[in-house]
Order: sequence, then structure tokens, then C-alpha cells
Amino acid sequence: MNGRWFLLILLVAGVLLMPSCGAGTQLVSIALIPASVDFQGVGAQIQFKALGTYVRPPVTKDITNLVQWSSNSADVAVITSGGLATGTNICGSAEILATWYSNPSHPSQGTTVVATAQVVDGTNNGICQ
Repeated sequence: MNGRWFLLILLVAGVLLMPSCGAGTQLVSIALIPASVDFQGVGAQIQFKALGTYVRPPVTKDITNLVQWSSNSADVAVITSGGLATGTNICGSAEILATWYSNPSHPSQGTTVVATAQVVDGTNNGICQ
């Protein structure tokens, strides 16, 4: 009987110490859709989508609501926390950034993955020269 208890304890310990299926899942890149936008004036809007590519297992999924959105030039475009960008000027360019932190409460501790998309206002429709 003692041998059976020993085997049972080993089995339970092995199951408890076994890595879970999610262990090791790692975001390796983000793709933004669209990759570039030419706004046709002040107030024009576009919804951005962030697609994250993971390894172990390899999978791509929508992480639009998991990234932090920002614009490097609010004079050209602003963006909401959900990825909706709005043109704020008739001329200029900006980058839209989608940033993912593995440790959002302590961004400096952990992994950071960033993707950018180019935004221009008016340059392709002849308004700005």
C-alpha cells in the first residue's frame, strides 16, 4: 500500500509542476492594418487594427484592445485607446504607434513590442506642396 501512495504522490506532484499550455507563449511582432493612411482633411477617421504574432505555438490574433495606442504628432492625428485615429490638420505626417507590454503595471520590467503606421494629411491629394 505504501508503494501506491508514493506513486500517487509522484503523479500529483508531476501534474502540478508540469508547465501549462500557455507557458512560453511570447508575442514577437505586431502588424498594423492599415500600414499607412492618407487622410482627406481634418476630422477624417480610420480604425486601426493590431495583429499580434506569437510563438509557441505560432499563432496570429487580434490584439487591438491589448496595445497602447499613441500618435507622435497630435498636430496631424490623434488616436483613441481603441485604435480610432482622427486627422487634425490638412497638411503633415505622423506615426501611429501600437505598444504592447508584457508587464503593463511595470512597463520597464519585461518585454515591449512596438509597431508603427504612417499617417499623412493631404499630401496625396494635392492640398500640401
